[in-house]
Amino acid sequence: MAYFIGTDEAGYGPNLGPLAVTATCWQVSGLTTDLATILGDTVGTDTDQIRLSDSKQVFSSSSKSLLHLETAALVLLQQIGLQPQTVDELVQSLSPDADQIRDEGFWISSPDIQLPQQNTPEQLNGIAKAVATQLAQHSSRFVDVQSRIVTPSEFNRMLGQNKNKADVLATTTLEMIAQWLRSLAETDPHEHVYITCDRFGGRRKYLPLLHEILTDQFIERARESESDSVYIIREKHRKIKIRFVTQGERYIPVAAASIFSKWIRELTMLAWNAFWQSHLPDLKATAGYPGDAPRFKSEIDEVRQVLGISNESIWRQR
Repeated sequence: MAYFIGTDEAGYGPNLGPLAVTATCWQVSGLTTDLATILGDTVGTDTDQIRLSDSKQVFSSSSKSLLHLETAALVLLQQIGLQPQTVDELVQSLSPDADQIRDEGFWISSPDIQLPQQNTPEQLNGIAKAVATQLAQHSSRFVDVQSRIVTPSEFNRMLGQNKNKADVLATTTLEMIAQWLRSLAETDPHEHVYITCDRFGGRRKYLPLLHEILTDQFIERARESESDSVYIIREKHRKIKIRFVTQGERYIPVAAASIFSKWIRELTMLAWNAFWQSHLPDLKATAGYPGDAPRFKSEIDEVRQVLGISNESIWRQR
C-alpha cells in the first residue's frame, strides 16, 4: 500500500484573478500502482467517463465550456463525500485558508455561483458510482484534494518577501506538500509516499527549495536531469520520493490536480467578471491575461476607487 500525490497549478501567467495550486492524494494497495490502469474505462472522452489529462486540453477556451472540468472534479469530490452547491462552498471545502480567501477575494461569493453548472446530479452520480466501483475493485481510493487559492493581495505580499514569481508558485506548492507529509505521518506513518509535481518552468534544481520548506528532513538528491528531478527522504518506517517532471499530466494525480486548479481558476474568474459587471453592465469580460488585463483594469478603475478597493487587491505586481 502506498500514497500517490500530484500537484499542478492554473493562473500563473495572468495579471488579474487568483493563482490556484492543487494537490490530489490517492491510496493504492493492489497489485498495480498505475492509476490509469486501475481507473480503466472510467477515464476517457465519452459522456459517461471523466477526462483526466492536461486541463489545457480538457478545457475548451473557444467555447468557454467547463463541462469536462466540472464533471471530473465533481465526480472525484463525490468519492470523498463532498457535493458543494456553490463556489463559496467549494472554496470552504478545499482550501485550508478559506476565510482569508473570502476576505481578500471579495468577488468570489458576490454573487455566489451555483454548482453544478453544466451537469445534472443524476449524470454525476452515475459516473461517480462507476469510478468508486473501479477503485474498490483494486483496493484503492481517492483520499483527498486540497487547493490553495492565492489572491492578488496574497500574491503581492509574497512578492514583497523578496520572492520572485517562480518562488511564489514553488513555495505555495511545497508548503502544501509539507502539510500532506505531516498529515500522513500522523494517520498512516508506515506507508510510502510518492509525490509528482509538474515542473516549475525550466527549473531543474529543487534541493534548496525543499530544504527551505522541509527543514527537519535529510533529503537525498537522486537525479536532476532534463526530464525530471528526483529526491528521496528515508524515514524509519517509510520512504518519500518527490519528483519534479516535465509533462506531469501524464500521471493521474497530477492530471487530477491540473483539472481542479483550472476549474477553480475559471469559476473564480466567472465570479470576478460577474462582480464587476454588476457595477458596469456593458463591461466586456476578461480572462485576466496580459493581452487584455490592462484594458479591463482601466475600465474598472473609477468604480474600483468608488468602492474603496485597492489596486494591490486586484492587480498582481508581476
